[in-house]
Amino acid sequence: MNDRIISVIKKDYFAYSYEKAKEMIEEAFRLLDLDTNHCNTAEWNPLSEIISPGMNVLIKPNLVMDHNHNLDNGTKCLYTQVEVVEPVLQYVIKALNGKGKIVIGDAPMQECDFDMLIKQSGYKDLVDRYSNSGIDIELVDFRDLKSVVRGGSTNIPVKG
Repeated sequence: MNDRIISVIKKDYFAYSYEKAKEMIEEAFRLLDLDTNHCNTAEWNPLSEIISPGMNVLIKPNLVMDHNHNLDNGTKCLYTQVEVVEPVLQYVIKALNGKGKIVIGDAPMQECDFDMLIKQSGYKDLVDRYSNSGIDIELVDFRDLKSVVRGGSTNIPVKG
């Protein structure tokens, strides 16, 4: 694999479904020529050229905020949908082949309630579903500094 090539997929539809996300992710892996000898077979393991058993792997989705100040827009625009991350997680688990660790983590905005974000977004459920995969998977909040908003004003930030 050439590490200077990226793959961009453009589709005429926009849907947060696992099936559509998996289709696009697999197409991106194919365009990157990952594990071409096994492509379109059950043995296909596209991340095996990048990830080896025993490695620690970070999946860093874009987790920004647990709530939207613009009440009309909902929260789906504030984090990468779990339907997009799940197929990637599956291929990481396959590449690790029972040995290693996966961290799904990010550093959202200071005032984000991380526990609320991972619960409402489905990330907690995702990790729970794959907890029996034989791989240690954890959700991590990388922020050193957090703040709490009460009554419209930000309280003094707290470490950790």
